[in-house]
Amino acid sequence: MLRLDGYVRVSRVGARAGEGYISPDVQREAIASYAKELGGEVVAWHDDQDFTGGNMDRPGFQAILERLRAGETDGIVVMKVDRFARSVADGAGVVREIVNAGQVFASYLERIDPRTPEGRYMLTSFLANAELYLDQTKAGWQTSKRRAIARGVHIGPTPVGYRREPSRPLIVDPVYGPAITALFERAKTEPSGAELARFMTTRAPRKGGQPWQSSEIRRWLRNRVYLGEVRYGDHFANPQAHEPLTSAEAFAEAQRAPGRQRRNGGSPFLLSGLVRCSCCRYSMSGFNHGGAGDTRVYRCGRAKTRGCSEASVIVAERLEEHVVGLVREHLHGLRLEASEAGID
Repeated sequence: MLRLDGYVRVSRVGARAGEGYISPDVQREAIASYAKELGGEVVAWHDDQDFTGGNMDRPGFQAILERLRAGETDGIVVMKVDRFARSVADGAGVVREIVNAGQVFASYLERIDPRTPEGRYMLTSFLANAELYLDQTKAGWQTSKRRAIARGVHIGPTPVGYRREPSRPLIVDPVYGPAITALFERAKTEPSGAELARFMTTRAPRKGGQPWQSSEIRRWLRNRVYLGEVRYGDHFANPQAHEPLTSAEAFAEAQRAPGRQRRNGGSPFLLSGLVRCSCCRYSMSGFNHGGAGDTRVYRCGRAKTRGCSEASVIVAERLEEHVVGLVREHLHGLRLEASEAGID
């Protein structure tokens, strides 16, 4: 009896609707049924959720390849070729490797035999259709974003100082808008992010009562949306999308203000002002620690006064690696949304 691995892929969990969506349960049922028809059984399941078929670097998929190459399984069964891959070059290359090793590649819907010339031709055709579909979806998504930017629509969270209506340019918030304008004027000469945060907290308190943080202020002062500009990555930009809250001169002077440049010799602590002490919730700053100053750490600014010593210091490298990993996961999800625009 063949010992087979079942592979299930859902490109975007958030898009669980429409004709193209095939739930994991439906895929598993079809795969298990086809494995029996082939005279085998599924001995291991591998799922990749929120992964596009245009990229072969998927954890579940790579786990199957490792098992195939180690001879731990007799082959792979999928429900549909485009669940396996949406790339002719990558998909056909992997199937060729499987077949040359005397192992099985089987797809429930297409039921092709890649060991034969006709089967290889059909496999290439199905992969080409899957790749075409992905490319067309990408092109459509790019077009929709370009048109939105041209209309002045801001893509992303609503910036402080503005309000938004669906599919329309940003409009100035009557309370926070003037406060942002005043913030840029004050930032021309005030180098302290903490002082600017206190100014903003007094001038336009955050909804909910929490004070504004210096890290937020720094992000605002670098955000060109306050010049009236909207953009998406490096691809599309509209410099006159909505009413600006500051002038080009004030924006430039805010960047040049004394103390606004990065510190720590060009090697900044990535999370200074962003990471918080788990004990007192106060922001933590980066320091060089140890006798030679060669250990980078984040330390709570109120550790001595609040008595939260156990949670007040953490090695910078360890924390930054963790946060960078989380950011990469988030960016991966955004790339999936860009690549398939919610189409499975």
